[in-house]
Amino acid sequence: MLNQYAKSQHASSITDPPGFVLLLMLTPIALYLDLIVFQNGVGEISVTEMLQELFILDCALIFAVSAKRNVSSRGLYILVSFFFVCVLIRELDHFFDLIWHGFWLIPALTVALSAIGYSLLRHNSTIWRPIRDFIRLDEFRPLLLGLIIVMVLSRILGSGHLIWEPLLGQQGFAVKTIIQEGLELIGYTFIVHGSYWHLQRVKNK
Repeated sequence: MLNQYAKSQHASSITDPPGFVLLLMLTPIALYLDLIVFQNGVGEISVTEMLQELFILDCALIFAVSAKRNVSSRGLYILVSFFFVCVLIRELDHFFDLIWHGFWLIPALTVALSAIGYSLLRHNSTIWRPIRDFIRLDEFRPLLLGLIIVMVLSRILGSGHLIWEPLLGQQGFAVKTIIQEGLELIGYTFIVHGSYWHLQRVKNK
């Protein structure tokens, strides 16, 4: 009982405005630690990267729990959960590159095709209508905004060849990395915020 209450309070704190602001503050804190304290240049093993991976894992687990709790939208939640698993695999590509460069594509494609096949074969009736309902929910907006920040904005503003290297020369790559990884963490913050917001809705049904 106490454990359930603690989980409820945790979800509530993240979805409330003060909790969300605190989450957003993790980005400058993480960048400060990486750049000033640890001086790792926001590399693959950094506070910023680890927070990104933690948020992605959190989202995958949130939608897995939602799939277990809500049978009527199970197919959708399975797809979303395994989408975040694929994103996590991509974020951990530096580990998979130890096998060979680009190896991350194999587990990512395996997970994606397995999730799509399973959902279509076993839960096809709980995919299409729930998608329509899901995109109308308030919490879909931070999820969508977060995805746009991660997949579009961070790539454009974090483009070393197009922007920062012509402007700053040799320092351009370092600036590009800071901006790209910082924007990605902000994007994942919006995504995890929307995910917890939706989890509250699922729990309250």
